[in-house]
Amino acid sequence: MRSLFLIPMVAAALFAGDWKDIQPKKDLTGWTRLAIPPDPLAADSQWKIADGLLVCEGDKGHDWLRYDRELGDFELQLEFRYTPREGNPRYNSGIFVRNTADYKAWHQVQVGGASGGWIFGVTMENGQPKRFNLREQLKEMRVKPAGEWNTVHVTAKGRAITATINGAVVAAAAMKSDAEGQPDVLVAGDLSMFVIKRGNRYAIRLRDKNSTMRREFTGRHWFPAEARYRVLAKWEPYVPVKTLPVPNILGETEKLPCPGVAVFRLGGKELRLEPVLEGDRLFFIFRDRTAGKKTYGAGRFLYAALAKDGTVELDFNKAYNPPCAFTPFATCPLPPKQNQLPVEIPAGELNYHH
Repeated sequence: MRSLFLIPMVAAALFAGDWKDIQPKKDLTGWTRLAIPPDPLAADSQWKIADGLLVCEGDKGHDWLRYDRELGDFELQLEFRYTPREGNPRYNSGIFVRNTADYKAWHQVQVGGASGGWIFGVTMENGQPKRFNLREQLKEMRVKPAGEWNTVHVTAKGRAITATINGAVVAAAAMKSDAEGQPDVLVAGDLSMFVIKRGNRYAIRLRDKNSTMRREFTGRHWFPAEARYRVLAKWEPYVPVKTLPVPNILGETEKLPCPGVAVFRLGGKELRLEPVLEGDRLFFIFRDRTAGKKTYGAGRFLYAALAKDGTVELDFNKAYNPPCAFTPFATCPLPPKQNQLPVEIPAGELNYHH
């Protein structure tokens, strides 16, 4: 006996403010059949419109129907029911939201079976697929038995996805920002998108592998490496760790942990640099008198290993440009006043010329 999945549905983009009926027409115009995983599709579609309802017969494999319009923030509301299946009360179905075009990343609201009502899927982390499953969020079974109608409401707004079944929130997922380690990355063709946090503000960072700026990139250039710009600095630890106010190009100031100061000599002067602690490394944001001439005007970055035996090695041959040197859309930290050095350090990366 076939298992029928019946759906009347509507959806609305949150920014539009009004609901739009997206139920397919009889010829399923605007919708595409596909298999996830990508197995061959049956020759005959198991999707059809009957008596004003979208019907899936459920006997021709793992078959999905995709709405072909791309959506930003939206709400989706639908009602569904399954016909009872003799000798087998279980059934399986779900609603995909926030998927990439190649389906390497996807989020599914599971609504079928005796344990339906959670979100699971695959996100992209560091360019690699990573599975997640929020089944543990399910506190009670909200999907009704086969033959009874259910109401599902899915909200996808910004980095959050919330699923409500029959009036109760059953699961909520959120894309991680870069402040929480490696952010969740959504990929669609040449585009990738992830959430960033700067100070108390969140933003979406969009990258285009086929952008004009990337295609016309002329490469990075460096001063010839010189041993004299690899210095062994005296390390003076702060006990307790100091809080270092670090400004950024957004006009904000972020307070970050500073474990000490590196003291060294270059250009005939004693110099001091205060780093930020980043994991098991020291991160220096500095500016010298080559800035705006031979090097990037706002300053450069330099990483160093943690202090050992009271010293820190600073290799200015490895000083490099912040992202702001290459694009106006980056949100870079700026050198604190005490890290603006009164000498030229002609070492490390040169300014990028667009």
